[in-house]
Amino acid sequence: MHIQDVYSHDAYNALQPQQCVIKVDKKKFKTPFKSPEDWRDHWIYFLMVDRFDNPVKQPAGADPYLPYQGGTFEGIKQRLNYLRDLGVGAIWLSPVQFNPQWFENYYGGYGIQDFMRIEPRFCKDPKKALEDPDIADNEFRELVDHIHAKGMYVIGDIVLNHMGDLFNYEGMKDTQVWRDIPYDVYWRDVDGCPKGDWMAVENIQNLPIDAGPSPRNLAENKFFRRQGEGRSLPFGDFSCLKELVTEYQDHETNSYLVRNILIRAYQIFMAKFDIDGYRIDTLQYVHRDFSRIFGNAMREYAQSIGKKNFICFGEVWDDNNEEQIANFIGRNTSTDEGIIGVDTAIDFPMRKRLVNVIKGFDAPKTLADHYETRKNVLKTISSSHGDASGHYITFLDNHDLNERFHVNEWSEQTTMALACIFCMAGTPCRNCNTKLTPLDNPILTPPVVKIILLSLFI
Repeated sequence: MHIQDVYSHDAYNALQPQQCVIKVDKKKFKTPFKSPEDWRDHWIYFLMVDRFDNPVKQPAGADPYLPYQGGTFEGIKQRLNYLRDLGVGAIWLSPVQFNPQWFENYYGGYGIQDFMRIEPRFCKDPKKALEDPDIADNEFRELVDHIHAKGMYVIGDIVLNHMGDLFNYEGMKDTQVWRDIPYDVYWRDVDGCPKGDWMAVENIQNLPIDAGPSPRNLAENKFFRRQGEGRSLPFGDFSCLKELVTEYQDHETNSYLVRNILIRAYQIFMAKFDIDGYRIDTLQYVHRDFSRIFGNAMREYAQSIGKKNFICFGEVWDDNNEEQIANFIGRNTSTDEGIIGVDTAIDFPMRKRLVNVIKGFDAPKTLADHYETRKNVLKTISSSHGDASGHYITFLDNHDLNERFHVNEWSEQTTMALACIFCMAGTPCRNCNTKLTPLDNPILTPPVVKIILLSLFI
């Protein structure tokens, strides 16, 4: 059921998932699916849904590369045995929520229009899934259940900072330069066309289901900053993706309305689709106190439905500033705060140094020196006997970087780098585009790759 109001009766019911036994391919398991005891016992495989697999259709082509290529939930489902045999412990999926359907030149999924609805373009029949949101819901939940049946976990990629390109700025511009007061804006219809009389979304009569922000609790101009791109500022639009005002506070109740809506939406999403963890996009642009409250709210709700170790990890993209990362993770014992932030950050600082060491640009001592720096910075982060390894997701490359680590002529570097991230402190994450697969080397069948990876721990 498509929920458009996070405080409705349907939303309340969604927050009370019933324990049941599901059978998938003769495999029975209970839902909600239980969390792992320790996420460091598993490694994460990140894949872009649109770019992974479509069993019945060829990709549209590499040029231009921005439009949707046609990857589907069914394509992922048919590859699960391969991923399981590879040794994958958890699959991190790029965002699966509804993006504007006219917005075809951005396949990543980070321009969300409806937090409560699944993207129909990832379904077997996108046209039918667009007409009936339940079809998309069922296909995605079926994928999650199949992943769980293979003994793997599901991490959803989510956004708190912004939504999609839902309105146009004055002057008929998709983007605007930053200014200190809001611009006039014109909200887009289902075809992406800005409407001259749609200046305040809360006043639009009979707003179509495929236009405007959803859940409809967010359909108010004041919940969007409308001040243009931030660029080097800690706030502002992310290119044409429009920023939410997550610090908005109601003067009468002192409630943080946008925060509460987002928290409620992602609790519903967790329960409805049995998600095991969240990766938070652009976390460094979200107000620090909200990021900590959000992490705490997800953790507490997850525990209430039986997920005792739900994980939240965030993108704090800074290659050098460990203090900045420490602001968002764990409990800071140097303050009086009792709130624990998100569990883990993606390890950009160590990734930069590891790549330079493996490529021969820096000496191995670079890694050792940075570990010493990190130890000093994290002395105030509460952890078990000073062990901070649970606070980092290690990786080599990802979808945001312009370059890929692997070079065919130097494949030994990839082997060495993967060995390092599997041995370094943290939870390893491999991007689906990181090579060292049977597609590149027929000797490297999934069982052989699994043996290579397991041998790193012997």
